[in-house]
Amino acid sequence: MDARIDPVSLFGFDRGDAHVIRNAGARATPDVLRSLALSQAILGTREVLVLGHTGCGLFQRSEADLAEAIWSKSGHRPGMEMGAFQDLDQAVLAYRDGIHGFVYELDAGSVRPVAKEKTDRSSETRSRPMTGLEMLRADALSLQRARRR
Repeated sequence: MDARIDPVSLFGFDRGDAHVIRNAGARATPDVLRSLALSQAILGTREVLVLGHTGCGLFQRSEADLAEAIWSKSGHRPGMEMGAFQDLDQAVLAYRDGIHGFVYELDAGSVRPVAKEKTDRSSETRSRPMTGLEMLRADALSLQRARRR
């Protein structure tokens, strides 16, 4: 959602090459999953590129901190999880083929892929609920539009 970042130009896409879905923390929220499912089912997309960035407002905060910030500005407590995270690479992990995780280094103006060894979680036992990209289903895995022949 950060207005300082233009993902289309960062990856050298042309107009019409990518569906860009922006939200706080690059999280796989229900609306993002809905949009990805429609993108694949109706428009034939096949890949997802998740781009987190340094300097993200959700990074190194707690859910309680974020809820308090919203409450103090609006007088309302959020009725949902805000998506706080402590590890930037972990937040953009690619758990399946067709999902590619990247981090944009704001100060350097460069993009780096998330390390492959961080993404290989197949043998790990999960001790926490699935969040973010872990929730993506195999039928909703696409951002890059399929090229027409």
